[in-house]
Amino acid sequence: METIIIFQGGGALGAFSAGVWGALAPRLREAGARLAGVAGASIGGILAGVIARATARGEADWGAAALERLWRERLATPSLPFVPAAAPFTPGIAHADPDAWNGLLTGLLAGTRSLYRAAPERLNPWAGMQRIDWPLFDRAAMYRTLTELIGEYDTRDAPARPWLAVGAVDVLDGELRVFDSDRAPVTPRHLAACAALPLLFDPVEVDGRLYWDGEMCSTSLVPPVMDRAREAGRARRGEDVLLVTVEPISPKAAALPRTSVEIAHRAIELLLMRKLSRTDARALGASRHLSITREPLPQDLVSGHFDYSPGRIDTLLRQGREAGERAWEAAMAS
Repeated sequence: METIIIFQGGGALGAFSAGVWGALAPRLREAGARLAGVAGASIGGILAGVIARATARGEADWGAAALERLWRERLATPSLPFVPAAAPFTPGIAHADPDAWNGLLTGLLAGTRSLYRAAPERLNPWAGMQRIDWPLFDRAAMYRTLTELIGEYDTRDAPARPWLAVGAVDVLDGELRVFDSDRAPVTPRHLAACAALPLLFDPVEVDGRLYWDGEMCSTSLVPPVMDRAREAGRARRGEDVLLVTVEPISPKAAALPRTSVEIAHRAIELLLMRKLSRTDARALGASRHLSITREPLPQDLVSGHFDYSPGRIDTLLRQGREAGERAWEAAMAS
């Protein structure tokens, strides 16, 4: 069974995807599957890169432990006490949680270990006039992390390695472009391009074009990834091809958004939801499609994509493992 997995983005919500993979990887191996390819956009592209590199190194768990280490040891960031525990939140509103606000404000105002730091020196009007060159965050830590964990990944002469594909959006023409390791090496620049959130991070130049985060368009990553998989011989029509898609951005909300932050988070969710699961995978060459979408948590409306606090990461990892186990059991029962 040839298996291709595609991860959606979502910032800190990517910890859910890592938990899903921790549950699915051993079950797929036990079922005799072969990891043909991994793909993703935004944080999903980074997860895909870690899995590909770990598997290419011969790690028997297909990178499941490497993802867990990434989140617990590099990305989880203790919160700063912006909001005291005794803050006068309205009683009965479950998502008005000081821990969630502290996690969010730490991510937005200070930064996150191993990914980015806030750059307050760029909050002046002159920098705003040149925001393309002076984004709100400094990503030097992300480039170091990508170089250390993934480096240059090339499968042109190594067909036994999992194929790696990441999606980024061309700033000028708005097209979603897929960079894949069967065409040319996928480098830290490609991975940084696929996770380049506008305004917050710097766009990345690749082959003379500027690219932003691969989630910054309405196009699903599934069709171009499956097209390339067929072209590269990674997924042939008529073969037993399992497509796994993991979407940490929930289409549902656990509560009514009330604050400006909550409304903004909910609006983002509505724009990005179901980008992978709504695609007809069978028409694209997959014989089976295992689609996993995250259920909402009460803290989501505040924590959003920027709460990297250890408690939040632990919750998302656990939620992902449970979702992966349920999805596998349901697939085996059908």
